[in-house]
Amino acid sequence: MYSRVFDIIFLLIISFFSVAECHEALTKHQQWDNVAKEVDSWVDGLGYPIDQGIKETVIVLNLLGFPTRQSCEGHLNHGEASPWIDFAITQPEFVTLQNQVSDFYQVELKESFQTLRIKYPLLSRNEIFQTQEGESLKPAYEKFLYLHSLFQNEAKKILLPLFELLDKFYQTHECTEDQKLDILIEGIIRLRSRGWEMQNQRSGDERNIHLKLYVAEMNAFTKFLKDYFFQQTASNSLMEYAEHPISQ
Repeated sequence: MYSRVFDIIFLLIISFFSVAECHEALTKHQQWDNVAKEVDSWVDGLGYPIDQGIKETVIVLNLLGFPTRQSCEGHLNHGEASPWIDFAITQPEFVTLQNQVSDFYQVELKESFQTLRIKYPLLSRNEIFQTQEGESLKPAYEKFLYLHSLFQNEAKKILLPLFELLDKFYQTHECTEDQKLDILIEGIIRLRSRGWEMQNQRSGDERNIHLKLYVAEMNAFTKFLKDYFFQQTASNSLMEYAEHPISQ
């Protein structure tokens, strides 16, 4: 008799887990559909909707808590020949730092630096500040670099979970350094392949080949994020049950 009672209890527990998993999966799909509808309503400054080739990446990033600002699937005839996504970070501490960096550059460096860039078009930014005219701007430039480092560190701290997901993705996914996805933190905060800037220097055929590689890389990461999104809650619900079992 005790054995039969135990069997019944065991079956009830298994049934509870199955129902919980189905419920969580349904909830996840509902969340996906809701965000997808919202993303479908987004348009850029010219009134164009989000590119279909980057849509799922945008959806899953927003669902995972990484709000996006702009995106592109990558084009050969306009824009960048590589897919990319810009993030919108709205935490007050970050926005304050971002404004400080922008304001300081506008007031202390922009006009003089742009003049020097026109005069020395072949020099890098650091090389420009090694020139005689650039020497006078060095104190302001060093302060700008300090403020910018604070800005970068704050962005990295906020996006740390995404950096960790990228690391986890590349533990099992192999690609070239050129294809590898990374997060650029400059004036913008952008997810893109490391070789994206080289596209402007490549021939038409090369640009097309690398665009396909970059798209494939973004798609692979998107699949990884989708799997992570849809699987994490089911396991979390089991953990919650283990920590808070049904009262007897």
